[in-house]
Amino acid sequence: MREFHGCRLIGVYARHSCRTKYLAHVNTLLTDVQKTFIQTTPFAWLLSIDTDIKMCRKLVLQLCNTWLERRGGFEVRSIFIPFTKLDVCLGLGVRGNGEMFKLFKEEVDCHTRRLFDTNDVSVDNVYEQLQNCIKGGEVADVCRLYLLLGLSEFLFPNRGGKVHLGLFELLDDLSCIGKYNWGGVIYEYLVSSLCDAALCVGNAQKRSHCHVDGCIFALQIWAMEHVLFGHNKLAKTKTCIPRILHWMHVRVGVKQKLKKPFPLMK
Repeated sequence: MREFHGCRLIGVYARHSCRTKYLAHVNTLLTDVQKTFIQTTPFAWLLSIDTDIKMCRKLVLQLCNTWLERRGGFEVRSIFIPFTKLDVCLGLGVRGNGEMFKLFKEEVDCHTRRLFDTNDVSVDNVYEQLQNCIKGGEVADVCRLYLLLGLSEFLFPNRGGKVHLGLFELLDDLSCIGKYNWGGVIYEYLVSSLCDAALCVGNAQKRSHCHVDGCIFALQIWAMEHVLFGHNKLAKTKTCIPRILHWMHVRVGVKQKLKKPFPLMK
């Protein structure tokens, strides 16, 4: 079953499905040959994930509550701070230009899709298939399944836990995945859902919860660098690109850390 994580504020629950639980476990199973192959892709940094990265649920809800759709950023203590595609690219180490692609398709027939015999492929299906493939499958297929897991579990997660059909075709030709504008698509997917969630928070009487699809941790990286720890020595100890390598072990959850920039927090 797909996991949901929620937090309540002003009568509304905020939920998301962004996690790295499966990815962290798979990273302990891969062989050196398989890792070397994955390192030739733009997502080699996924191999550094060794924990189920924790997203601060209260922070997610506060960001939904302070999001300004028309300006593309957040209002924190009456100060507007933009959230841009560049923030996503630096945070996740993905390309910010190149060819755009579509996540949503009605039907796909390609090699990566044929690795599954189910009508709807879920993150759980990818995790199970990848574990089987690691034991004796083709190295290229292990790489395809690994990237599919990282994309579906962490970068493009959704409330149903389903794999977007548009991702399968991209992974057939591994030599071409570097040409796509991953940062642009990740950003648009996340912001689109953030806008919907912000509306839900603003209409608490009509909805009991909101759900933010996409890579919530990109927002958390932004918040840690621009709001929470930006002038702290913690943010200056290392210069890591992508920035996730610096922040993935830093926990945000202590109420006092959030109460100063978000005074309405209870």
